[in-house]
Amino acid sequence: MTTSARSLDLSSIYATFSQEVIARVRISLPPHAYTYRDYLSLPASQRSNDEMDTVAQQFSRYVLEWLGFSESSWSFDRTVPGQRKNRPDYQVYSQISSIRRTAFIWENKNTTHELAAEDLAQMRRYSMRTAGYAVWCNMRRILAVRFSADDTLTYTTLADIDVVALSDPTPPDDVRIVQTTQLAHFSLLFRAARFNSFADRIKHLAVDEATFLQNAERLDNEERIQSFIAGSRDVLDYLRLAALARIREGRVQKQDALAEEQRLIGEWNDATSTLVSAIASWLPKFADELRSTVERLTARVGMLSREDIQQVVVHVEENIPSRGQAARRSVLESWEDVAVRVNVAMRSLRFHGTAPYVVADAYQVWGERQTDRADVTEERFAEQVAYVFFVRLLLIRILEDKQVIPKRLASDGGFMAWDTYVKERFSELGEQGILSGNYYRLLAQKAGHYYLHFFQQAVFDWFIPDDYLLIETLFFLSGFLFTDVQSDIIGLTYESYIDRQARNRKGHFLTQPAVVEYMLDVAGYSGPEILGRTFLDPAAGSGSFLVHAARRYRQALVTQICTSTRIAVSEATLAEDPERRTALAYQFLNALTTLFFGLEINPFACYLAEMNLLIQALDDLSVVQGQSVDYPIERFHIYNTDSLAMPREVLGRGDLTSLTIQSLSIMDRLSERIIDEAYPIKARIDSFAAGFFYVISNPPYISAARVDLATNYQTHPFFEIVLGGTTNTYLLFLRLGMYYVSFGGRMVFIVPLSIIGDETAAEARHQLTRPPFRLSTILRSFTGNILFPGVDQAVAILRIDADILPTETSTSLMQKMVQVGGGATVPELRERTTTVPITDVVANTPTSPAWKNAWLVSTEPTTYQIWAHLRTIATHVMEELWLGKLEVRKGDAASNHLNPFRQGRNHSPVVGDLAIQKGEDVHRYAPLSPHPSDWVRPKASSPTTKIDRSVQATLQRIQSLTQPEKGFTIRKIARLNTRERLIGTWFERGPDKLMLIPDDQWRFRILSSGTEDYAKALLALLNSRMIAYLVNLFSTNNNVAQNDLARLLIPEPSTFPVQTLAVLANQALTARDALEQKYVLSYGAKLPDEDSGTVFISPIRVLQQHPHIPTLSVTDLVARGTIRKMGAASKMRSVMQHGRISYVGIAPDAIAAYDAFFDEAAREDQTWIAIQMRRMPDPAAAVIWLPLYRQVLADAQAAWDQFVAIQEQIDDAVYAWYGLNSEAVWCAAIHDGLPWSRRRSRVMPTTE
Repeated sequence: MTTSARSLDLSSIYATFSQEVIARVRISLPPHAYTYRDYLSLPASQRSNDEMDTVAQQFSRYVLEWLGFSESSWSFDRTVPGQRKNRPDYQVYSQISSIRRTAFIWENKNTTHELAAEDLAQMRRYSMRTAGYAVWCNMRRILAVRFSADDTLTYTTLADIDVVALSDPTPPDDVRIVQTTQLAHFSLLFRAARFNSFADRIKHLAVDEATFLQNAERLDNEERIQSFIAGSRDVLDYLRLAALARIREGRVQKQDALAEEQRLIGEWNDATSTLVSAIASWLPKFADELRSTVERLTARVGMLSREDIQQVVVHVEENIPSRGQAARRSVLESWEDVAVRVNVAMRSLRFHGTAPYVVADAYQVWGERQTDRADVTEERFAEQVAYVFFVRLLLIRILEDKQVIPKRLASDGGFMAWDTYVKERFSELGEQGILSGNYYRLLAQKAGHYYLHFFQQAVFDWFIPDDYLLIETLFFLSGFLFTDVQSDIIGLTYESYIDRQARNRKGHFLTQPAVVEYMLDVAGYSGPEILGRTFLDPAAGSGSFLVHAARRYRQALVTQICTSTRIAVSEATLAEDPERRTALAYQFLNALTTLFFGLEINPFACYLAEMNLLIQALDDLSVVQGQSVDYPIERFHIYNTDSLAMPREVLGRGDLTSLTIQSLSIMDRLSERIIDEAYPIKARIDSFAAGFFYVISNPPYISAARVDLATNYQTHPFFEIVLGGTTNTYLLFLRLGMYYVSFGGRMVFIVPLSIIGDETAAEARHQLTRPPFRLSTILRSFTGNILFPGVDQAVAILRIDADILPTETSTSLMQKMVQVGGGATVPELRERTTTVPITDVVANTPTSPAWKNAWLVSTEPTTYQIWAHLRTIATHVMEELWLGKLEVRKGDAASNHLNPFRQGRNHSPVVGDLAIQKGEDVHRYAPLSPHPSDWVRPKASSPTTKIDRSVQATLQRIQSLTQPEKGFTIRKIARLNTRERLIGTWFERGPDKLMLIPDDQWRFRILSSGTEDYAKALLALLNSRMIAYLVNLFSTNNNVAQNDLARLLIPEPSTFPVQTLAVLANQALTARDALEQKYVLSYGAKLPDEDSGTVFISPIRVLQQHPHIPTLSVTDLVARGTIRKMGAASKMRSVMQHGRISYVGIAPDAIAAYDAFFDEAAREDQTWIAIQMRRMPDPAAAVIWLPLYRQVLADAQAAWDQFVAIQEQIDDAVYAWYGLNSEAVWCAAIHDGLPWSRRRSRVMPTTE
C-alpha cells in the first residue's frame, strides 16, 4: 500500500501547513503588509471584499498547492460583479488515465463572512454531476463536506478546520489536538495523490476470480500471517484518523447544539418570567401555580404538542378576571407565540442534530464501560472504532474465501459487479466514488445472514468512512487469501496495532497463546472427557481461552467420530465421508453456541471475542452451507457485562459454592434480564443452575490502591470471604470462579504471584482449601514477563478442583498430592514440575496469624528439607531480637507528607535543614549519600493540619538532637526477585549531621536498652543470604514488609552471636566505605549487582585523573585514519557487537585502550555521532595509560572481592547459628538462592 508519510504524522502535517500556507500569506494594505494573523486581527471594515485577492488568490491557492495540486490541476472562475455566479471558484481535477475528472469544488468567501445555509445550497448545486466533494473557505475556516449521491439533501462533514486557532503559536493543548486531527483528515481525503490513485485501486479490485486468486497471497503459515499483521497498520492508521476526526467533530457539534438548546431554554424562561410577573401583579396566588405548571413543561420542550401549550393558555384565560382582559390577553399571546416557536425550534434542532449526537453519545456510552479511566480518550475510542470497521471487512473477506458466502461481494467478481453497477447508473461520480455507505450496508446485510449478531454493537456501528478509505481497506484485504486462517488473527493484529504503552496497561486483551495452551493442559481440557461439558471465562477479553478451547473441543469431536466409526483418527480421513464430515460440522457448531461462555466488561473486547469464535466456526459453517441448508448462527455467548456486578441475593451470601447453591433463593426479574443479558448466568438459574465444569481465566489485576474501584466489595459477604486487606480484582474473580464451577469441575486461573504468600490473599488461600475445593496444581513464574512480553508481572497458575465433600476427613485430605512447578518460560514450566504432599504446600507454616496461611511452593526437594529442619530448630521469630532494643518504623515520615516541607534538590542547605535519604540511595553497608535527593525544613509557624503537625514534630525532634542517634535502615523495596540479599546500611545522625529517612525504608533506631554492637549484629543478620532465602521463600512481591521480617523463624535468641556478627559488620562497613571513597567517588565505579560480579570503572574517569597523558578526540583519530567505522549502524552497542570498528597503524595497547572507551559508549547506549568529541589517549601515550587503567580496575575488583569475603564470613556465622554448617548441600542451596530469586542475565550490569 502506497502511503504518504505526512498523512500519518500529525505534527509533520501541522508543520508543513504552517510553513507552506500560513507563513506564505502576505496581504498588502498600503502602507502596511500584514501576516495571516495580523491581517485577521484588523477590524472587519478593513477586510471587506477580500474574497478574491486575499482568500482565493493567496490562501486557497496555497492550500491546494500544499495538497499536491498544481495550477494545471484546477480551473479558476473569477467572479464578475453584478453577474449571477454559476460556477465554483475552483474546480479541482484529478488525472485518471488521460481523462480529467472533477475531484472536488472549492468555494471562497470573504474573511468577514460566516457560513450560511445558502452557501451549502450553492455548493450542492456546483457539486451536481460530481462525486460530491466540496470545500468552503473564508480563510478563517475550512469546511470540507461530501454531498450524498443518493440523497441530495444530506451531506457528511469530512473536516472542519478552525485555521485561526490552528495558527495560534501557543494554543491550548486540546485545541491544537482537535484542529490538527481535522487538518490531517482533510489532507488524507483531499490530497492530489488520493484522487489520482482512486481509479487504480478500483481497477485492481474489479477483476475476475482467476486473476484475484493468482494475485492473492495465502495466509497458510506464521510468516505470512505476520506479514499481514504488519501490513494492516497503515490501513488502520488511516481509519483511526478518520474516526478520530469524526469523534472530535461530533463532540464539538453536540456541545454547540447543547449550547443552542440552552439559548432556546433561555428564551422560554424569559417569556415565562414575563408572563408570571404580569399575572402576579393581578393574581398573586395564581402566579405560583402558573409558574409550577410551566416549569413542568420546561423539561419537555421540543417534545410538546400544540395542545400542551394551549392547555396553559386556556387555564390562564379561565382564571383572568374580565376587567382588563385585553391587556392581559396580549401578554398571554406573547408567551404562547414564544413557547410555540421555541418548542418547534428545539424539535428541529434535535432532529437535524441526530448525527453528532449519535457519535458523541456512542463515545459517552463506550467511556462508561471502560474499567481503566486512563483508557477513556478520544484516541483510544477512535482506535477501537477503526479496528471494528477493519475487522468487519476482514470477516466478510474470510466468509468469502471459506465459501460461506457462495457469491463474492467484496472481492473479484463481487466488487466488479458493484463497480459496474455504480458506473452505469451514477456516471456523475466520475470514477471518484463507489457509494461506500450503500455498499458497506449491503456487505453487512449479507454477512449478518450467517451471523445475526454481526452488527450488534451500537457504539461502533455509526462509523462508515469515505469511499477512499473503504477502497484502501478492501485494496489491502484483496492481497490475501484467507481460506486457511484459523489463528486468533483478530486479536493478534490488534495487539500489534495498539501502542506499547497501552499494551502494558491492559494486556488482558490477549494472553499469549503458549500460556493459554499450557493452562488448558493444566485443566486437562482435551480428549473425549471434555465433550458435552461447559466452559466459562468470566474475564474473556478477546476470547483467547475460548478460541483455543474451541479448537480442542473440535479435535475431541474428530477423535470421537473417527473412533466410533472405526476409521483412522484424522480430519482428512473423516472428510472423505460427506456424512461424517457434516455430522462433525453440526456437532461443533452446536457445541460452540451452547457450551462456551464469556463475560467481559469491555464492548470492544467482546466484539473481538465474537469475531474470533466466528472464525473457528467458518469451515464447518461452509460445510453446512454446502448442503443447501440455512444455518445462521444467532450469536455466541459472549456477554458485555460487568462480571463483578452480581445479583443482590448472591452478594449477601458468603458461603455460596456448588455445595450450597441449592439453598440460594433468587428471583427471576425481567428488569435484571433486560439490563444485564448475563443475569441468568450470574443468578445460576435456568440451564445455568449446575454451574460450569471448566472455569478458566486470566482476570484483570487491578489494585484498589492503584485504581479507585467504584464498589467497596468488602461490604458484600460474597466477596468479603476472599479479601484480607487491599482489594485486588483478581481475588474477586477467583471468588467468581468458586461460585460458578460445578461440583466435580475445575477452575484454572493465572493470577499475580501474591496468591502464594501475600497478606492480601490470605483469606483467598484459606477458602481455596476448604470443601469442596482442593488445590490440585500450583505453578509459579520465576520472572515477570512470562505473561506478557515487556510487562513485569510475576504470576502463578492455579488449578482448583471442586470435588471434596464436607464429610471427607481432614486426614484423608492431607494424604492427597499436589503438583508444583516453576520456570522462567512456559517450556520450563512444563518441564519443572513435581508432586508433593498437599500438606507440604498449604499447611507448612506456623499457625500464628503472622504467617497468613502462606503456601510453600518450590520445585526443589532441598527447599522442603531445609524448611523442615528450620521448623524443628528455629522455634522463635525475628521480632524477638529487636523488641525493646530497637524501634522499627516505616521511615521517619511518609514521603508524600514531606512535600510541604521540601526545599528542592538544588537547595543550598542552611543550619537546621534535614537531608532526605531516599531508599534508592541506600546500598549494602555503604555510607549514606553525601548528596541527598532533597532537603526539608520545619515551618516557622505552627502547621494547621494534623499530618503537617505530625511531620513538624518529627523534624523538630531530629533537629533538636544533642547526642548522636544510631541505627540501620533496610530498603523497603529491595527487588527480592533479582537480589541475593536484602539491602541495609548503618546510619548516624545528630547535631552536625541532620537527616530524615522516608517511608521507602524500614528504619531501626537503637533504644536506650539496645547497644551499637547488638544493632550492627542484627544488620549483619538481615543482610545475610540466609535471611534473603527465608524472605524469598514466602514473600511474593517486591516490597519487604515489616511482617515479612518479624515472622521469620530464628533459633533461641539468647544464642544470637552478637559479638561475632558485630565485628564482621564493622569490617563490612569499613571495607564498603573504602570502596566508596576510593573508587565510587573518585572514579564513578559501578559496583556489581552480584557478589561474583565485576566492578566497572569508566576509562574516561581514569583518563581525567591523569591530565599529564596527551589525548585526541574521536574526530581527530578518524581524520588521521587511525580509527575506521564500517557500516551504517549508529548505535555503539550495535557497532561493537558486529565488529564495525577497525584500527590502522597502532599498537595492541592502543587498540585495547580504544576498545575500552568504545565499550563504555556501548554500555551507555550512545551513538557514534554523540561520541565524536570524546577524548581518548593519544596512540603514542596509550602504552602509559592502559597499565594505569588496568591497575585501577584490578585494585577496585580486589577491594570488592574483600568486601564480598567479609559478607561470606557473615553468611557462615549465620549458617552456624541455624545449625546448617554441617549440611553442605543445604548451605550450597541457600547460597545459590531460590530459583525465582536467581539473577537473570542482563545486557548491561547496573549499580548495586
